[in-house]
Amino acid sequence: MKRLALLGLVVGFSAAAGVAGGVHRAVAAETHTDCIQFDSSGNVIGITPSCTMTISQRGGDSQSFPGVDPCTGDTGTLTASVTHQIYHINVDGGGEAWDTGTVNGALTFTPDDASAPSGAGVYANWFGDSFNERNMEQTFTFAAHLALSNGQSVTVHEVGHVTFAATDPITPVVAFDKPSMTCNG
Repeated sequence: MKRLALLGLVVGFSAAAGVAGGVHRAVAAETHTDCIQFDSSGNVIGITPSCTMTISQRGGDSQSFPGVDPCTGDTGTLTASVTHQIYHINVDGGGEAWDTGTVNGALTFTPDDASAPSGAGVYANWFGDSFNERNMEQTFTFAAHLALSNGQSVTVHEVGHVTFAATDPITPVVAFDKPSMTCNG
């Protein structure tokens, strides 16, 4: 939803700047550290035209959530720890924006039943977005491999995409989500 807020902001900025009919004057991007400004809740509150920035960070917050071992059906807790994350943001002179990000990390599965197989592995998550006064597109991929203590392994792949029209940033024009999970061994 925070990215949806960016679309509204970009559309508003383009209208305020007098951008009409999709005609924009290209301006060379300058490197900044504040192409997009966020409030304390993570909502977009401003953009800087003709701007490019990169954020790279080692580590990050871990996330834990309920999980199920697809090989055995055992329930437990899946924990994703971030090892590296990098984000690129570009805003052109007309207020159109593109961003992309990659997050890599470690993945563990701790079963509720201590006698059930546990697991450890890695994951990579990528996303890319583009925003302008006409539409917004978001695409993401996710890949993970988890080796289980009983010799089995789990492979996860997912790709998703959604396109919204600026006139209706709630209802997707195009959307798909294709997840797959395979138990190996």
